[in-house]
Parts: sequence; structure tokens; C-alpha cells
Amino acid sequence: MADNSSLIHELQHDVKTHAAAIDSIQTEMQQLFRNAEAANAQRFSLFHEALESLMD
Repeated sequence: MADNSSLIHELQHDVKTHAAAIDSIQTEMQQLFRNAEAANAQRFSLFHEALESLMD
């Protein structure tokens, strides 16, 4: 029984470690997506300005 308990604790530790790593990756991905969205919005704004100047 002690072996099972040790194995369970090891598995719990591994799950917590992997969950923390996944959370960190998700946080980084969300930041990258926010940065990409901001860059895309800036490009769209510049494109819109250029288009307006051509139409004037």
C-alpha cells in the first residue's frame, strides 16, 4: 500500500507541475495573440488611411 501511496503522490505532483506549465503557456499565448491583434489593428488603420488618401 505504501508503494501505491508514493505513486499517487508522484502522479499528483506531476499533474500539478504540468498544469502550471500549461497555464504558463496559455498565458504567453494570450499575450502573443493580444500583440498580434494590436499589430493587425495598426496595419488596418494604416491601410485605411492610405486608401482614404487615394480616394481624395
